[in-house]
Amino acid sequence: MVNNTQVGPLATQSVLSGVLSFADEGSRLVSFSTPQPNVSYRVLVRPQADSVYFWVTNKTVNGFVINTFTSYTGQVGFDAFE
Repeated sequence: MVNNTQVGPLATQSVLSGVLSFADEGSRLVSFSTPQPNVSYRVLVRPQADSVYFWVTNKTVNGFVINTFTSYTGQVGFDAFE
């Protein structure tokens, strides 16, 4: 059975896309080269490691922070969408 729950609009464009290198770190700051008009953008984090959990905090018009529970060394991809 399909649940027909309505959701918000789909993201229309990528604001910023990239890959961060963590070097024994628990968080990294991502900065926009141009401030966003508001903080309603969405962030998709693409971990390169299967057993590491990442989340986003401190969303501002100037950027956001990607966090992990433990110190991590490796790469993490991300996309920010409007």
